[in-house]
Amino acid sequence: MTESRRAFLHELVDIDGRTGLEIGPLDRPLVEPAVEGKERKISYLDHLSTKGLRQKYGADASVDTDKIVEVDFICPDGDILKAVGDQTFDYIVASHVVEHVPNPIQWLKDLFQILNPGGMLFLVVPDKRFTFDIQRPLTTFGQMVEAYLNKRSIPPVSAVYDQFSSAMSVDGGGVWAGSMNSENVLPMGTSTDAWAAAQNVHANQAYYDVHVSIFTPWSFFEVIRKLIQNDILYCQVGGFSDTQPGQIEFMAGLKKPEAVTDALADTCIASIPRLPFESFMAPFMPQVRSLSESYHKLTATLTETNELLHKANFSLAQERERSEHIHDLLRKANAEKEAIFRSRSLRLARRLSRYLNFWR
Repeated sequence: MTESRRAFLHELVDIDGRTGLEIGPLDRPLVEPAVEGKERKISYLDHLSTKGLRQKYGADASVDTDKIVEVDFICPDGDILKAVGDQTFDYIVASHVVEHVPNPIQWLKDLFQILNPGGMLFLVVPDKRFTFDIQRPLTTFGQMVEAYLNKRSIPPVSAVYDQFSSAMSVDGGGVWAGSMNSENVLPMGTSTDAWAAAQNVHANQAYYDVHVSIFTPWSFFEVIRKLIQNDILYCQVGGFSDTQPGQIEFMAGLKKPEAVTDALADTCIASIPRLPFESFMAPFMPQVRSLSESYHKLTATLTETNELLHKANFSLAQERERSEHIHDLLRKANAEKEAIFRSRSLRLARRLSRYLNFWR
């Protein structure tokens, strides 16, 4: 998965020689500080220092604490502008980050503020149809606007409750294969835990690291479209990789315009990809393709069978004609034979009669 992310990032941005920022890389940065002895101008930002991250994830078997990157910018309160100061970047990378952000509109605006003109924001976003968010509803633009206008700084009660109560143990590959059922889709939390967490957020402003925004590729680009239409943020879609079969995420590159023009909004909206039918049908496309292939195979088999039946019927008709012809010949032969027999019998009877008359 990391390699496919890197490959797509390299398609969008020539990162060598350019200044980059990666948000929340932990122990798996997409942009490594050095490759084959060649250093890169990459900085890392996270909510804790390297030491703090190692302490936090020390008991987490999924994190190799020895590989946690050296954090350059510490952002404990989500204020990225304050964290990076007057630094600007040619590209920014955020993998599985946007869904956690309490105020995604402000977050995007802040990132575009520290992007240089023509710079690229590279996002890797989980597709809810293949993750533990499978049962949660899509986040609406209105919910994002509410968070933006209210300057939300922590995940809301609703998001915390929904994740605790609705998160499901899901195998993304199984969803693609159509093999998921009620027996292997299991809840990851309880309503009791959800209620307790919601009350803690409400009473104490507790911060729970949950998925605040729930996306599919279509819903994500609808958010981008509305940001542009409402003059909140101008960006061009510089690249898009749809959720691939067997995978759980999609990728998008959002480019900061080089300059402001009268036609900028139209240009930005025109860059939003028109998703193919297969994208809307996922995760059902493998089953649809399988049924379609089975239908075509069955149709081909039926066509072949019909052709064989036609040939067999034709052969039977020919054999019937031959049989009738042979029967006609046999009837004629028998008739001729009987005629000859009667003729010979008549001659013999006449001779016998003359013979008997002679001896009288």
